[in-house]
Amino acid sequence: MEASNHIETRADAFDQRSAADELLEEWVAREAVMFLPSSTSHTQLPSGTRENSLALMVGLARSMGMLHGCCLQFANLFDLYCLHALQGTQFPSLATCIALVRLVQKGETVNVPGLDADTGPIVQIAARLHPSVQTSEEEVNRQEVAVLQALGWRVILPSIQSWLEKFVIRLNVLTNDVFAASLTWLLEKSLFPATVLVMTSPTTLALPPQRQARGLLGLGLASAGLIPHHELQPLQVCHDWWKELFIRSGVMGLLCGSCSVPRCELGHEHYQRLLEMLEVACASTLAEVCEDCRDVALGLGDAFARGLNVRTWQEDEIQIAVSNMAGSEAQISLKPSQTLANVRELVKEALSIPSGNEVALVLNNRKLPSVGVASNEISNDSQLTVVKRGLNPKRFTIKCRVRVDGFNQNSLFILRSETGALQLHGLGPCYGPRKGNIAFYVNTASGEGPHYGRGIRGEDGCLISAQKITPGEWHDVIAEKGERFLSLTVDGQEVREEVERSVSQFNVRESGVVLPAGLFNLPAQRATEVAVKDYEVF
Repeated sequence: MEASNHIETRADAFDQRSAADELLEEWVAREAVMFLPSSTSHTQLPSGTRENSLALMVGLARSMGMLHGCCLQFANLFDLYCLHALQGTQFPSLATCIALVRLVQKGETVNVPGLDADTGPIVQIAARLHPSVQTSEEEVNRQEVAVLQALGWRVILPSIQSWLEKFVIRLNVLTNDVFAASLTWLLEKSLFPATVLVMTSPTTLALPPQRQARGLLGLGLASAGLIPHHELQPLQVCHDWWKELFIRSGVMGLLCGSCSVPRCELGHEHYQRLLEMLEVACASTLAEVCEDCRDVALGLGDAFARGLNVRTWQEDEIQIAVSNMAGSEAQISLKPSQTLANVRELVKEALSIPSGNEVALVLNNRKLPSVGVASNEISNDSQLTVVKRGLNPKRFTIKCRVRVDGFNQNSLFILRSETGALQLHGLGPCYGPRKGNIAFYVNTASGEGPHYGRGIRGEDGCLISAQKITPGEWHDVIAEKGERFLSLTVDGQEVREEVERSVSQFNVRESGVVLPAGLFNLPAQRATEVAVKDYEVF
């Protein structure tokens, strides 16, 4: 029953974001019909005809200010028209190219073909681009009708971009938008390799837009460091061949400006779960996605091998300032397409942080995700704060100066970890006579100890400071954990408690990043209520 409810909830979420299972099924059926060649079709084009026709349509679209994604749509329509046009249809045809571009421009507003007042300007633009080839408004109108009749009046067809958008929406639903920034970047950057695919090879039933989109999504996830590239290796293919194909496809250069195989930033359990979600998002099996990745990689690799003149985006570098809690500062430059993993390495190098230390980046009171790309998180002149990631589970010392402006909230957080394994906070009204004190606790990795595994008995498993602190004044605070004790010192007055004998191991549960107030946001706590400075972790 619980599993059934979960599936229904997921289906409702897909439906609310216009990415329902039924829509994908309808698109698959539409592709199967539309990309099946007609028995009376003219499928053999003279050499160079397709390339010249698409180049003309690209020129027209650019001159008219149409979006880049339109290239995918009129390339789709061109290939479909070639599949369904009657024997004897003449190619190339300037009128055909203009008609296809105009149909894409009008989109769903196509009602009365051949009677559109905008035909004249498009014909004039075409005349400027290709003065040696002439056509008329009447011919374009007739050709538009011919295209519509050949396609059965179905011109609103899912393109690679359409499929990618639906897959990304579904994957965001399944992951609760955890990877929304990375997926948005992937969606934006995939437009260029998608254009390379459709401009260099006709779209066919063997590799329709759905399969091309699935392949680009899989390769994009690997390029973003969310999935290891070897997990997308098709069956009966050796590892070395697949690695070479992945590099030769140029997908890393198109997406990230790099030509090396990326490192996956997720642990085994997490990326395996993401692979399962990928199957649901694409309504297919992982084996099918792997085959799509192979065929898309082959298509891109062949395009580059033929010497296709593909230019990657020219990126203006982002200039940012970085600092740590000890006050060290530096300036670094990075490309918008660089992964956040690369940014962390640049930051550590700039601040002379040993390479083995794991750090987190904090921007505008928000910790940046571990995966993703710079352009979706960081802008020019951003100020990044670097925080050491994780704590020694056996022993650590945290020092800082704290100012609390008032005790009107029940819990005024001074320090907290991502996982809740450690907290240092001021006590508000609900704590009665303890209002104005500071509390400190940790959770044990084993879950041993009183009060749900806090290791010490204390007061509800917490150490309470020996004295209250004065609102509006700065106080010196030291929170220390030893192998068998917990200690809290405020303005030189220490409170210390040994771990109970029944607790066999007093290691702290995985903490993640430990952030001081001002570097994290909490509901109902204003940023000005608690201030922390001179923050250090040993």
